[in-house]
Amino acid sequence: MLSMRRAILGPLRLREDPLGFLSAAARQQGEVACLGTGPRPIYLANHPALVRYVLRDNHENYRKSPQIKRIKPLFGEGLTTSEGTVWQCQRRLILPLFQHRQLTRLAPLITDITSKRLLQWHTRAKHGPPIDVTEEMTDLTCDIMVRVLFGSSARDDLAELTDALKIAVEYINHKVWAVADLPPVMPTRRNRLGREAMHILDTFMQRMIDENRRNPDGSSSLLRSLAGLRDPQGGEPMDDQQLRDEAMTMLVAGHTTAAAGLAWVCVLLAQNPEVEGLLRHELRAVLGRRVVTAGDLSSLVHLKRVIQEALRLFPPTWITARTPLRADKFRGWRIPPHAVLLISPYTMHRSPTFWDEAERFMPERFSEIPANHEPYTYLPFGGGARTCIGQGFAMMEMQLVMAKIMRDHCFRLIPGAAVEPEADLTLRPRGAFMTLHDSL
Repeated sequence: MLSMRRAILGPLRLREDPLGFLSAAARQQGEVACLGTGPRPIYLANHPALVRYVLRDNHENYRKSPQIKRIKPLFGEGLTTSEGTVWQCQRRLILPLFQHRQLTRLAPLITDITSKRLLQWHTRAKHGPPIDVTEEMTDLTCDIMVRVLFGSSARDDLAELTDALKIAVEYINHKVWAVADLPPVMPTRRNRLGREAMHILDTFMQRMIDENRRNPDGSSSLLRSLAGLRDPQGGEPMDDQQLRDEAMTMLVAGHTTAAAGLAWVCVLLAQNPEVEGLLRHELRAVLGRRVVTAGDLSSLVHLKRVIQEALRLFPPTWITARTPLRADKFRGWRIPPHAVLLISPYTMHRSPTFWDEAERFMPERFSEIPANHEPYTYLPFGGGARTCIGQGFAMMEMQLVMAKIMRDHCFRLIPGAAVEPEADLTLRPRGAFMTLHDSL
């Protein structure tokens, strides 16, 4: 009876209150928590040694969980979802595009788009209602990723594209957490809206690919760089479908995670005015009145720590899952084949075993972490072989955006605002209604 109860209630509670359920399981059961039994048992790996073992040391025995198929209508066989030889070849091919020297050239584009967005926020601050910072950061990072991926030619489609992305992400998120994954052809309103949004995205993506094929020597963009890559063995470029999948993965994953991180930084700074004051002092001391550049980021040490700490408390990619191909054993724990092994940066980052005052917002902790600090206790961008390929870009983008905003401005939560974490495809703040002010 107890086994049947756990088999049924565990997955239900995981869907209803994922953060609360995972946190309680980590506190009560320790290194490995059993969340549900049945044909496919579910475990939470809550010790960095086990996380390292699964993501790095024995990663060849672990694949993405079966739930990954539910997001493939959006991501296809891009780097987030592909496995085995396809993933290895694609990652090896794409990785050079995300080297530091390639990324720094994008800094002026990021600051320019942020400056224009700030002007819009100023107008709304004077004449409009408070803004939903989560939604605004989503629009901002979507604009940035569209320009990075496709160049200036995509700007005319931005409003329709942003709306379609929001609907598609919501549609895929519902599929991930649904008890039963209804086929897209089922005549429900959600399916209809999801299909329409996906059609808009696929049509746009194909148009961008076609334009690139017709004009391969046009202005630089990440899509053009992707199209120019060649398989080192056969010398063949990616076909249209693979180009679509990689570009869609970068567009969706690239803007949703950065948006969540930026929104949390704004909320946490508003809740911690002393930290905000130190940040503004650093920004003005380093930048003066000039626009921030990529070369300034190494001097903005407090800014980096603020972002690192926000990502610790509220990692946008708050959960991932792996399934062993063969039975495995670690520290006496037996992991049956085809079980679901959850890895939650959210619970790992808040473990009192590895983090002092784990629930507090303390950016200064990142200046004091000793060299022997247990690895894999901090993994906002994942870890091991599948560490996020875009982490360098994401950190640069968030630093540039916050430097541009916070030198002369600040966000304030409206009185009575009840900000809560919303655990969907990313961990976003819900209810973050804020007003923009000029700082003294």
